[in-house]
Amino acid sequence: MSSKTNINIKNKFDRVVVLVDMDCFYCQVEEKRNPEIKGKPIAVVQYNPWQGGGIIAVNYPARAKGVTRHMRGDEAKQHCPEIELPQVPNVRGKADLTRYRDAGKEVADVLKSFTPLLERASIDEAYLDITERVLSRIRDMNEGRFQLLPDKLANTFAVGYDSIGDFVKKLSNTFDSNGTSEQGTPEQLEYKKSDIKLLVGASIVNEIRSAVKEKTGYECSAGVAHNKILAKLTAGFHKPNKQTILPIDSIAKLYETLPVKKVKGLGGKLGDQVCELLKIKFMSELVQFPESLLQQHFDERLGSWMYLMARGIDLEAVTAKFHSKSIGCCKRFPGKNAITGLATLQHWLNELATEIVERLEKDLDENNRTAKQMTVSYSQQFGDTDVASTRSVPLVLYDTERIASDALEAIKRNTERFFKAGSTTALHNAIKFLGISAGKFEPNGATKGAGIKEMFQSCSSKTINTNVGVLEEPVIVPRLRAGAILRYFLEMYDLKTYSKFTLVGIKDRIVLFSPKGSPVHEIVLKEFSSPANEEASKNGNPSVPLPHVVTFEYCENSNLLAVSVGDKSLRCFSILEKDGTVSSEPVGEPITTTKTIVCMKFTQAPKHDGLLFGCDKGDCYEFNMRAEASERSKWILGHMSQILDVAISPDERYIVTCDRDEKIKVTSYPDCHNIECYCLGHLEYVGALAFLSPTRLLSVSGDKTLRVWQYIEGKEIVSHQLQEPAVHVSVRPMADESSGSICVVKSFVENKLELVHIANEPTNACTAMEVLELDANATILNATLSASLELYLLVLAKESKTVELLVYEFIEKDKRFQVRTEHSLRLSFLKTFEGATIEQVRNYSTLFKNSVDNLSDYFERKKQKIGKKGSE
Repeated sequence: MSSKTNINIKNKFDRVVVLVDMDCFYCQVEEKRNPEIKGKPIAVVQYNPWQGGGIIAVNYPARAKGVTRHMRGDEAKQHCPEIELPQVPNVRGKADLTRYRDAGKEVADVLKSFTPLLERASIDEAYLDITERVLSRIRDMNEGRFQLLPDKLANTFAVGYDSIGDFVKKLSNTFDSNGTSEQGTPEQLEYKKSDIKLLVGASIVNEIRSAVKEKTGYECSAGVAHNKILAKLTAGFHKPNKQTILPIDSIAKLYETLPVKKVKGLGGKLGDQVCELLKIKFMSELVQFPESLLQQHFDERLGSWMYLMARGIDLEAVTAKFHSKSIGCCKRFPGKNAITGLATLQHWLNELATEIVERLEKDLDENNRTAKQMTVSYSQQFGDTDVASTRSVPLVLYDTERIASDALEAIKRNTERFFKAGSTTALHNAIKFLGISAGKFEPNGATKGAGIKEMFQSCSSKTINTNVGVLEEPVIVPRLRAGAILRYFLEMYDLKTYSKFTLVGIKDRIVLFSPKGSPVHEIVLKEFSSPANEEASKNGNPSVPLPHVVTFEYCENSNLLAVSVGDKSLRCFSILEKDGTVSSEPVGEPITTTKTIVCMKFTQAPKHDGLLFGCDKGDCYEFNMRAEASERSKWILGHMSQILDVAISPDERYIVTCDRDEKIKVTSYPDCHNIECYCLGHLEYVGALAFLSPTRLLSVSGDKTLRVWQYIEGKEIVSHQLQEPAVHVSVRPMADESSGSICVVKSFVENKLELVHIANEPTNACTAMEVLELDANATILNATLSASLELYLLVLAKESKTVELLVYEFIEKDKRFQVRTEHSLRLSFLKTFEGATIEQVRNYSTLFKNSVDNLSDYFERKKQKIGKKGSE
């Protein structure tokens, strides 16, 4: 049932309705975030990086240079080389409009203080009915408490008049000083009184716009008329930061040049039908048709509405609507990006469901209401035709997996032939659009957060229908996140070895050691004005920590070193070798990232020179270190939880990522929209990945297993039981490659390593070799195997916090490792990093998922969380 209400036709011109339209709102939001670009030509671009991204908002300085919303970023630069192109944030492979939604809500909070009749139309538009405030202001004028002076009408225009002064003059001539008429019919005089309401309303709208500017910093324009449709049409006449009145006697003049299809409700196919059937183009031509004829050509309701609209009358009232009726998100998959496989479809349904759940939980906390219905929208390709469908199902739980599963089932149920013949993974019809929305909200009651228990009740019990009645059977609650997501990456060290160099990073220093163990070059990370440092300064932290190493990766083919730094920057250096000396120079400016890059891998093929894949909390990006600054990074894939490692297949056709949710995802490259498969079987986080051969992948996990996969098919080949949960692995082939490989598994236990031998195909047999266990006072920070099967351990002494390097030599005949205290690399390290300390080590315990056995505890924590948010 529609929530729209209509007014009595007798009051058709009695109301004062305002449409507030934020000027180039997305651009203003970006200016507020970055004041340095304020006043410059700006165009906000969407996440698709092709040709500089699609433009979705353009400010007026950019429009003056010929930039339009239909351009892409590169074309905009041709028109306006100095243009700024801030990007909409990317989350899970799609645009994240959160910052703009939040800014729109901030504006709406100001508007709501002027009238309860506020109807939000979009992020940047809202209707207001200010009739009651206007009538109160007129009473004040009549009693001498308010005087309408010219300054109250600054930046105000009237349709059909050269200036607002001409409009005021005409109104003044219609009445004498006592408010009695001097000319006109009674109907005309009533219209004049209604126009006076618009004029007084304009003075109030000026106050509203000033309040928005003062409290939020954003400018807006407005249209003032007697109904919503005319107010919206009028708002665009004078911009930016201006307002326009539509007097009643100017409606006919406006309609002379107003195309029928520009009127809300007469666009699209209906507008085409009206123009074609009635042989008209402009609204002024619609007035000639009697109501009965319009009802005959269309239906009774629509014909009557068109008859009135032709006379400037719309009876739909402004309905108080501060919150959205639905919350939704969607993504298009045009051309070759169309979804053709089940794994890819499941992935994107999970991504959309994750966003929906995040927004629904935020809505629950803020508005104490619960959505009861989910709508799935999708478009399938049938030959050369795209067929759109929409299906609604009950929304029973704010849970990502449940929503994604229900959405998939809705699509399956309503698709006659879901899979291709003979396949259980290939879709019969490619999917080119996906959308999920939640609606039919119901209030949860007086207590904020009361709906949380209701949402989780279906998790704590299940009801089974039987022939003899209803049996209530308790079930085990799925293991829920304890709340703490990974913080363990943001520390200060790394150790990796390559054929040319062994690299050690501690805090802000990275030292390159030669194969003979001598230090050949040192890089000291310097501060720069990163967003993280600026944020720390804003928060009153005058002492911003020095930049420190999080991780690094070296590409021997291109001699590039990429370093992820704790200030959320990614820095690249070219390593130069000449006449026996090694030096470095920065490659471009540091790349600032939204979150810290925690794992990365370089491609090795010459055709991909300078390409690096780096992952942050949940997304993987491709960084072209040799490209121009604006083209150096793009999002390629995402996970629903923390990504822990990334690997590139030897033929560079696949990117493999693993996460905290036990998943290993195999994605095609460069067509990263296509998920090849998942390698599923681990029961805890998957901590690290390594390739054993072009077809075999190795993984280690918190479930105390090492597994080998035929990764292209997602098939597990072998599972080897470890003594402890695993967090990292380093793999090298033995000297005789036919003898298999050795892998060193870093244990969750801080002073322990497990060494495993893995045979080649076809057996892939895994054999435990030995366990290296250091003194209880030692913490192994990192472990890596060199090509010559030397084992390097970066070790922290717990009491002194000092760091040292241990080196082990592999004894082939005994199949064991022996420590070498006098190794040249160790001695050089001790001298180079003498006195170096590390105060904080990685906390791997946060990788594990904690189970919640007592729901009441969970609800109590949630209630406290909501209460805390409400008091802030």
